[in-house]
Parts: sequence; structure tokens; C-alpha cells
Amino acid sequence: GAYKLNFGSEIISGKLNAVCGRSSAGKKDFLNSYIKELEEKSITYEKIDRSPIGRTSRSNPATYTGVFDKIRDLFAATDEAKKRGFSKSHFSFNGEAGRCPKCEGGGVIETGMKFMGSVETVCDKCNGKRFIDEVLEVKVEGLSIYDVLNLTVSQALDFFKENKLITKTLDIMARLGIGYLLLGQPSSTLSGGEAQRIKLALWLSKIKENSVLIFEEPTAGLHPADIEKFVGILKSVAKSGVTVLASD
Repeated sequence: GAYKLNFGSEIISGKLNAVCGRSSAGKKDFLNSYIKELEEKSITYEKIDRSPIGRTSRSNPATYTGVFDKIRDLFAATDEAKKRGFSKSHFSFNGEAGRCPKCEGGGVIETGMKFMGSVETVCDKCNGKRFIDEVLEVKVEGLSIYDVLNLTVSQALDFFKENKLITKTLDIMARLGIGYLLLGQPSSTLSGGEAQRIKLALWLSKIKENSVLIFEEPTAGLHPADIEKFVGILKSVAKSGVTVLASD
């Protein structure tokens, strides 16, 4: 099947479609027209762009993908956490229960400088670890919640290999070529391409058939080896019944 567009072109459903052309050839207009028609026809679509997954140090790959939520469940279920009366909320740096009270879970103290903007310094109470000492004393296989946030995606994939709820998304991220990212890496340090692949990993973990996936410049800045992996995944997604559209 195909989606017939009002301006004469076709997008083949269940296939990987590419929009190619020189700069200023109208590729963005083409995508926008396509999106407008999808909306008019009430067709489900997802646009995976290169915008940040968040703009603060509290947003990171683990929180954005929901992996951190499952990791906190794991810590809250330990005998040590139960003995201390710690709930899942104690292992979040966004809640008051277990975060450092001085930096409020940020790990850094922000100071406004009159002529230089804001300056961040490592919190001298938690030494940048974001949590109170009692929470950091709770371990899973020898690692604290802070230690886990400092694992790379690939390391975490191995560490949590027995927990499919956690590894499902991590495995997708690794296959997308971002296994080197830290679980707790601040979103402000991620490139547009990294943010885009994190969004794709989240979407793929909840994949829905008969939907449409749209990308703008998905391979910009990628190593040739990563491009090959990325395109391979997009082809695999298309085979599952999802229509994929990507522009260069």
C-alpha cells in the first residue's frame, strides 16, 4: 500500500522511504506537507528530531527512557532498603526523601556571577553524588545508585543482564551505536544525533505497527559504521509494518 499525497508523491507503507536532494531543494517542506496530511487523515505518526531530550542536569538517558524508574524499583526491593524503610522515592534525585539537601539532588551548586552568568561548582556536602550517605549505602551487586548512573549503556546492559525490563531499552540503545553514553549523562552534554537516537530507542521499546516514523537528517555526524547499523535498524522497523520516512 501507499499514502497518496495531495502534491503527487507517494510514501510506500511498511517500507523505508528516503527524501534526498540538494540543500534548499524543499525537503523540509515535503516533510511538513506529509505530516499535515497524516494529521488530516488521523494517521498515527512520530517525528524523531534532533532537539534535546531535556535542558537541565536532571534529565539524562536513564530518566528519559524510563530505565531509571525500573532501576529504582530494583534498589527499593533490596533487603537493605526495606530494613531502612527506604521507598522507591528515596532513590530519585528529584524527590526530597533521599537526595542531598544542599544541592537538592543536582550534584552541583549554581552561583550567579554578576558579569559572567552562572557558575557551577561540585556540591561539597555530597561531593557531586546527589544523594545522602544513607541512600548510597544501599547496594545492588556492590553498586550504589550513584555508581549505576555512572555506568555506560553497554556496561549497564551487562550489569543488568538478568533483568529484561531494564535491558530491553538498553539493548536498543547499544545497537543504535550509543552504548558509550553514561546512564546519568546530563542531556545538555548530548549532541543532536545522540538525543535523536535516545528518542528512537524509547519509541522502539514501545513500537506500534501501522504507524509512521519520520526523521530529519538521522545520520548527520555519524561514523560510517554507525550509519550502517542505524539504517539496518530502520529497515528492520519497516519490516515490522511501520512506515519510515527519512530525509538527508
